[in-house]
Amino acid sequence: MTIALPPLNPGTTLGPVPRNSVSGNRITAAELDAIHKRAGEKAPSMPKQEPPKTISMPPIKSPAVRQTSELSQAELQQFNDTLASFSAPPPAVAPVPEPIPEPPPVPELVISDEDRKNFAASVLGERLFRKTYPLFGGKWSVAFTELSAADADRIDQTLEQALISKRLASDAAWQAERVRLRAAVALAAVTNNDVTWTPRLADKETLDEAVRCLRRATGTEVVYKAVLQAYENFDAILQDMAGDPDFFDTVPPPTS
Repeated sequence: MTIALPPLNPGTTLGPVPRNSVSGNRITAAELDAIHKRAGEKAPSMPKQEPPKTISMPPIKSPAVRQTSELSQAELQQFNDTLASFSAPPPAVAPVPEPIPEPPPVPELVISDEDRKNFAASVLGERLFRKTYPLFGGKWSVAFTELSAADADRIDQTLEQALISKRLASDAAWQAERVRLRAAVALAAVTNNDVTWTPRLADKETLDEAVRCLRRATGTEVVYKAVLQAYENFDAILQDMAGDPDFFDTVPPPTS
């Protein structure tokens, strides 16, 4: 609590006269009154803070410094572009169509001079053409005989009925059935390690029996398919020679 003292007339003193601690002189009433006034003054206010000033850099005058600054900006832009390429989604790639597989090459049909002579002799002598094929390096062999007109007609009728009944749903199935039936009827002999098996007439009374006979003669799938492949060559040779109008001109003359 502050107690205010009444003002004093200049030159008057109260009780013990206070003295200045520095000069040792007595303090007058005026000086004491000034001290009390200073004690009652308000504290000075803080100066207002001004906003910070923006300092603008002078333009770069040195060519070397300017080139370095421009290079840094270019490198920074390149870095930003590279970073953006990693974050961007990959471009859509159109699906590559699968190549259409080419059909297997058809082996060249080779007709030997012996085949031509035997076929010419069979046509002139009114007998069926026969040819033997070695299989598996000569360990096996199979012989086929040209089909008679009756056998060929019987097989064609069976294939036609299969088409009408839709038992053969595709051209490939029809071709496979044709080769199988014709090979079974045309089979003349099968030799395995010098043991020859010849089908009987009763084995070919029906087409189903002829097919069963072919399967018994070959025994395994590998031999069975090799025999069918040999017959395809046999049939192709016959068709080529029979369809050649100049065939007899290509038959070599008999040797003396």
